[in-house]
This record gives sequence, C-alpha cells and structure tokens, in this order.
Amino acid sequence: NPLDIDSQKNLGFILQQLGKFNEAEDTYKKMLSLKCNHIEVYNYLGIIQHRQGKFIEAEKSYRKMIELKPDLAEAYNNLGNILNEQDKLIEAEESFKKAIAMKPEYAEVYYNMGIMLNKQRKYNEAEASYKKAIALKPDHIETHNNLGNTLKEQSKFIEAEESFKKVLVLKPDHVEAYNN
Repeated sequence: NPLDIDSQKNLGFILQQLGKFNEAEDTYKKMLSLKCNHIEVYNYLGIIQHRQGKFIEAEKSYRKMIELKPDLAEAYNNLGNILNEQDKLIEAEESFKKAIAMKPEYAEVYYNMGIMLNKQRKYNEAEASYKKAIALKPDHIETHNNLGNTLKEQSKFIEAEESFKKVLVLKPDHVEAYNN
C-alpha cells in the first residue's frame, strides 16, 4: 500500500541495505511528496545522498531533520559530516559542537570531529577528540587507528605504536594497522 508509511519506510531501508540507492532514494522522496515528515525518512535519504556523493542534497535532508527536531544530536553529527565533506569546516565544527552539547556521551561525534580536526592539521585537538571517543567507546577500531595516525603526525611514535597495537588486538587482520 503506497500510503502505508511504515511499509514504505521499511521498503526504502531494505533497498538501501541492498545497495539499491536510487530506488531507495525514490521511495523516500515519494514518501516526502505525500507530506510524510518522518525524521527517519530525512535521515535515511541524507545517508543515501551522502553515499552517492550528492552532498548538497544530503545537507538539505539533514537540515530538514534539524528543522523538524532541533534537539537531535544525530542530525547535527550527520550534518557535520556532510559539511566536512564539502570543506565547510567552520560550519562542520559548529555542528559537531552542537551535537556534543546535546549528547556529551555520543562517541561517534568525537570520532567525526577528530577526522575534521585532523584534516585541518589540528593534531593536538584531533588527538583529544579521538581520546574522548575511545573513553566513551573503547572498542571502536577506526578511532584507535586514526588516533595512531594523528600521534604519528606529531612524532609521538611510542603512543602511536600503542594505538596501532590496540587496533590489532581488536581486529588482528586489520591491514591498515600493519601498514602504519
């Protein structure tokens, strides 16, 4: 039934999981054309658009999420990511900081902020952000790996080695950690 919102949302999600991004995007856009303003729909649509490299469209989807639910930390995190992709770094940082203010225990936003700070060669700040993410979610492999690379950039080789060793404890077949 095309008017059954939950079924349409589930269909879009399944299409997304199957990698059928164009079909999933069409499903979500159809829902929105029917005046369905579900926050999840904008989130899924933004994720698909991001994966397809449609950064401007993804940014609009995330901003619509924020308009509908301005206290949703995940929306600000997603917006920060897409702004970072577009090199809108000041806006990205503001968005990440809003997410942190709303949900200080949200490890993913610290990880993403670390990526953004590292991109700007703000290694001390990136290091602090990655360490905060690890304190909140100690088993996140990519955070340990990124921290190791950030430490390496600062010539903190002993600490970098420890980070890469932690990656290999968590995931022994992590090829990138061996190459670092």
